[in-house]
Amino acid sequence: MASKDIVTIGETITFTLTNVGDDPRVAGEKYKYNILRQHDGWEPVYVTQSRAMWTDMGIRVYPSGGFRWTFTATSEGLERRNDYNPDYHVCSPLEAGEYRFAFFGLGGNTVATTFGVTNP
Repeated sequence: MASKDIVTIGETITFTLTNVGDDPRVAGEKYKYNILRQHDGWEPVYVTQSRAMWTDMGIRVYPSGGFRWTFTATSEGLERRNDYNPDYHVCSPLEAGEYRFAFFGLGGNTVATTFGVTNP
């Protein structure tokens, strides 16, 4: 879930993934996500020069628990680094348009939410 449907460049946006069930679930690592931009199809905003592979550790997520990601809607604010996975960098300036946050750490399933980015 996104904290807002539209974010203005310079503002922050938060994405959450919550276990709404009654039992613990297993998910992949928190960093198994991507942000994609709609431009003749969904294109990732990140690029990496690293040849490192994703680690695939299972994380137990208890009821009402989950993950939270907060970003500032700027190229620098979307940058991320995780010691277990490749370094990713935003490959182009963030522009107004339609975007999607996608978490792919659910055993072959992807959960995604769309949001818009506007200019100030």
